[in-house]
Amino acid sequence: MMILVGIVCILLYIISTHRQRKYRLPPGPWSFPIVGNLQWLQKFPWIYLSTLGKTYGPIATIKFGRARVFLLNDIETWKEAFRREEFSRQPGKIFEAVLKNKSIIFGDGNPEIKRKSHYYLGN
Repeated sequence: MMILVGIVCILLYIISTHRQRKYRLPPGPWSFPIVGNLQWLQKFPWIYLSTLGKTYGPIATIKFGRARVFLLNDIETWKEAFRREEFSRQPGKIFEAVLKNKSIIFGDGNPEIKRKSHYYLGN
């Protein structure tokens, strides 16, 4: 039984690293197959996320469960990303019910959210 579990874990690791190479994603820490990096976000998640920014640079990739998340770790990267139309809409389905589309981070690109983000980012 333990051998089977070990083989499954090795196969999941190989599949996940193959996907990361296939899509040429930004660097990020190794993650578990089902929970991703959630095990590290316990009491003070901002400490872990700022450490990732120092380790992996201005853009890093982490996984929350099965969802892949890109961390933008400095203000210049934020400004560049949110100027482009491709990045103005986000799939914030999990946070939609909680935030009711009032967050500039998880907004869907509507004019009110854009106005607030321009105000906060100074553009």
